[in-house]
Amino acid sequence: MSNYPLGDGVAPYIPEQSRDIRHMGIRQVEQAHWLAPHPAAEHYLANKTQQRICLGDKVHACIEGYEPSLVTVVRYMLDHLAKVHRRSVAITADEPLDAFWQLSLACIEDICVIDLSAAQPMFVAGSLCAPTLWRLEEKLGTSLLALHQPVPAYADMLGRQVDQFFLRLKPGRVFQRYNYGLSKSEALCQRQPSEGCFEFWRTEQQSLVRVPNSDLALFTIRVQVHHHTQLTEAQWQQVQGMMAAQPEDIRRYKGMATD
Repeated sequence: MSNYPLGDGVAPYIPEQSRDIRHMGIRQVEQAHWLAPHPAAEHYLANKTQQRICLGDKVHACIEGYEPSLVTVVRYMLDHLAKVHRRSVAITADEPLDAFWQLSLACIEDICVIDLSAAQPMFVAGSLCAPTLWRLEEKLGTSLLALHQPVPAYADMLGRQVDQFFLRLKPGRVFQRYNYGLSKSEALCQRQPSEGCFEFWRTEQQSLVRVPNSDLALFTIRVQVHHHTQLTEAQWQQVQGMMAAQPEDIRRYKGMATD
């Protein structure tokens, strides 16, 4: 095992070509690609446990009144894990939010629950222990548009498109996209910028799934972190070039502006 276990045994995601990261770049994938096993799962579990102890409802919370929705989510995800990945997960908690927490420990992904019955799709519950520069307590209860407000030009370029995509989601399908960037830290939980140099390649595999027989959708986030030494020299040069080629407003948003 290397000094950077999060990247051990997992090939880094390298985009085929440079693009503005505000492009949706979404595609349908097989069910098995969602909540798949991971060789470094123990490190993700340790991070989740640590963040919950330290931060409590700042990383795991639900809007009041949405507890029944969590019961629906837990049942659906348990069914997926059992049928697709042959995993049996024991849920012993009686309270929905606690059951949702136990479920979150069965996968490495962070989980966001979206209510599609609202005027705009709304973020109503989440287990967020590996955020990339955002905070659950600041975003819970907001629309998807408000959630993405810090992203430059999101409202004009993607806001309506993303909302409509969520509203048109059909059960039984899994869609995925990737977000990515250079990072100064290996830490999974990054609620604020880190000091230092850009040494890491951080990617998010973002999955969108409609929960059957409900007005709920799931947005799950699988973070991968590779130190530059876990990429080939050509890959590291490629991703550095991709990020340098991003529009100036995106580079500023990601803390990469040179002036």
